[in-house]
Amino acid sequence: MIWQGTLGSAMPEDVRQRLDGTTLFYPCSGEDWPRSIDIFAPVITDFWFVDLRYFTSYPASRVRPLLGPDFYRLQGITIDGPEEAMLEDRTDEKTGRTYQWIKPCTRTEQYCHLESGREIRIHRRRGFGPSAMRKHIQELGVFFYRGDSLGEGGSRTLWLTGRRRRVCLIDEVLARLRDGGLIVTDGSNCCHHKNPYAELGRFYQQDVGPEAASLVRPFEDREGNRLRCIGYAGQRYGPTLVWQVEKASSATTGVTL
Repeated sequence: MIWQGTLGSAMPEDVRQRLDGTTLFYPCSGEDWPRSIDIFAPVITDFWFVDLRYFTSYPASRVRPLLGPDFYRLQGITIDGPEEAMLEDRTDEKTGRTYQWIKPCTRTEQYCHLESGREIRIHRRRGFGPSAMRKHIQELGVFFYRGDSLGEGGSRTLWLTGRRRRVCLIDEVLARLRDGGLIVTDGSNCCHHKNPYAELGRFYQQDVGPEAASLVRPFEDREGNRLRCIGYAGQRYGPTLVWQVEKASSATTGVTL
């Protein structure tokens, strides 16, 4: 049975055990934060939402808290970095190449769930996703990524594309993802040409609903990590599918998902 990763649907117990107390990381998230919190707040402790647009129109101290008082009590807010900044074009003095730069800022909101007493932290960071991951994320329970593109307005960041002879972002994600952790994605920026992770983007920009979870195929990457689809988490640029990752180290010892 395919898990419906939606508010009110029961998370499989084995998934809950693997994710309990871990971190969710969502680069290029924009305002698409409610679904990931709805699904994973019962198990995830830290949520990281990263986007270049955060705290560019308003200072970090003036934005509204993400969660309302009906279900959560706000316990505190901390801000690390300049409260407001804009994207800049800079030039490397050695190479003459132009690159983009923005001063990072992280606003952290700590909450207590009124019914369960469970505490969660929500971090909104202005900045680039790769640098945020390298600086702040040691171990991941969930990598959440959708609604991005290579066109105007998109990040043009190839999070789901693996290529030989170079360090790839998906390799860095998998290195941080715990055994049994999840990749939740609609397949954004999953280039298909010689990409071992092309199955993640099989239904990108296609009008396919929950049935997509039964149509995609499990696969192994070149490192021996096994990915299989276990759920559906709504629509964005196509179906958002939930992939559970069995790390290569556990596969060699006979541990199963």
